[in-house]
Amino acid sequence: MDCYHGTNTQAFLSNLNALQELSLEKKKPAGVTETGIEGIRNGNVPYVSYWTEQILTPLVGKKISMVVMWRNEYDPLKQGIHFYGPWKGHPSADDFKTLFRSSISLFSKDLPNMYVLADGVTVN
Repeated sequence: MDCYHGTNTQAFLSNLNALQELSLEKKKPAGVTETGIEGIRNGNVPYVSYWTEQILTPLVGKKISMVVMWRNEYDPLKQGIHFYGPWKGHPSADDFKTLFRSSISLFSKDLPNMYVLADGVTVN
């Protein structure tokens, strides 16, 4: 599911609940395949606690297998705000680190190498 909820936490929670319910009913994994706020702003001000308030907190207790932010690229209007992930020095970077260190989050470094066969497995 794509969910660009902005700063409407209740909308995100509602979408997560519906997604989780459908996932359990269909016995399929649930994922938020695109989300974020362009420029990580609340109005015209950097949203420094975006990652914990708008992403991490609503996910607590949910059975959601992945959340993917949209891209940091392509700024057709040359406004300098077309990004969805922080970088070192961005006002929300420390808050993102809190999300990163959370016990409920996994990042690619936490996953096993899924592109090699496990020991003892052969494919014919």
